[in-house]
Amino acid sequence: MFWQKPLKNSLKSFFVFCFISAALAILASCGRTKTPIGYIARVNDNYLTEETFRQSVDSAHLTQQSQIEFAQNWTRGQLLFAEAEKQGILKDEKFSALAEQNRRELAASFLYAKLFKEKIFTCLPEEVTTYYNNHRTSFVLREEGFIYDAVYFSSESTAEKFRVLAQQSGWQKAADEFSLSTDVTRINRNIFRYNYQTNSAMQARLLSVMSRDEISLVFSDDTRTFWVVHIIAALHEGDIAPIEAVSSTIEARIIDGKKKDFLAGYIKQLYTSNKVELTFQ
Repeated sequence: MFWQKPLKNSLKSFFVFCFISAALAILASCGRTKTPIGYIARVNDNYLTEETFRQSVDSAHLTQQSQIEFAQNWTRGQLLFAEAEKQGILKDEKFSALAEQNRRELAASFLYAKLFKEKIFTCLPEEVTTYYNNHRTSFVLREEGFIYDAVYFSSESTAEKFRVLAQQSGWQKAADEFSLSTDVTRINRNIFRYNYQTNSAMQARLLSVMSRDEISLVFSDDTRTFWVVHIIAALHEGDIAPIEAVSSTIEARIIDGKKKDFLAGYIKQLYTSNKVELTFQ
């Protein structure tokens, strides 16, 4: 199936955050002989400067409360780090080994990012088609879904004008003509959505009773957004999703495979340019 489950581990995330924030603060304070100008928080001789804060988060899009929480988390991380240093944990043999392992893994991650930034991976349409034909059974739908077009408006009168043109001249022509309208807030073309993924419960109910190629009336879930939909196909549980519905998923899989192949080839080259010996049987 093609969906992802979010991974949640707040405790682990907090300690990772503490480790990173402490490292940032230490790097930022290296060589400092006086108190920096414009710092947000301080723990002993370590400072969370405004510059470090901007580099760590997208402060322009954080609420004031979120910024305060970030500073508080940084402070907690610094306090824990300072206490660990006092208790000699940084000199502990196990800590040193783990820190070195993390350093190596972080360096490898930075190398991966550098390699994939320099190398452009693409996916041709014929590759998508071939993959789909060879893996059709992996795209069996787990419940009802729809393939449809939808246009969203901030003006009801504009939405009605669009609907009339779509009825008279076809959906595609109407969508092209209205694509630059300031009253159009969003255009979805030939998208697939499961019933629960549609814009609203009202839209899901509407799509479930519409006939193929039918264009709806103008609807609104609230007083600010108006929409018109054009259903292309209704799909049922157990049906195989059409290629249009899963093309983006297939492209992601193909590109991921190409990245893995590229990395395998790169590591193979490293084997030849380094002294490597495996002694286990």
